[in-house]
Amino acid sequence: IRLDIDDNEITATFPTEFGMFPNLTMAWLNGNEFTGTLPASIFQSWGQLSYLKIHDNKLEGPLPTELGLLTSLDLLWLSRNEFSGTVPSQLGFLANVTELFLHDNSITGRIPTSLTELASLEMLTVSDTFLSGSIPDGLCDRIWDITYTCNDYFGLYTICYDTEKVNFTCSSTNLCGCDSCEQCN
Repeated sequence: IRLDIDDNEITATFPTEFGMFPNLTMAWLNGNEFTGTLPASIFQSWGQLSYLKIHDNKLEGPLPTELGLLTSLDLLWLSRNEFSGTVPSQLGFLANVTELFLHDNSITGRIPTSLTELASLEMLTVSDTFLSGSIPDGLCDRIWDITYTCNDYFGLYTICYDTEKVNFTCSSTNLCGCDSCEQCN
């Protein structure tokens, strides 16, 4: 079952009724104006979900740890909302995820080391968040696209830059003590 209601500008609290679709494989809920928090209960019934796109809404609060139950996910786009708190370490259980988009949220803290367990991860975006610290060792080994603009990361240059397959997007960031990417490169 595919639920595709993207870009409809639906204004509502995020419906808990979405959890009533246990055979859901794709949920494209982006481009609406869903508000409130993500109800943790919906993730318990979405065991077959492979695509979850809920970017470009007005969702807030912490990212539920229950997202880690979605072990069939290939794609998780949570960007451009108002999520806060830290990135749950349970996201490290999403072994099949290839794209993890967290950018443009108010999330804080560090990228959890559990994300180094994501063997299929190819794209990670964490720009325009309040994440800080260094990228965990080993995370860049398989990622070919990491976007980290407008954050205060340190150590990223030495950990990731030598990986030829990584496509860095760099601007307005305090990277390795430099004022701009050009100074680091």
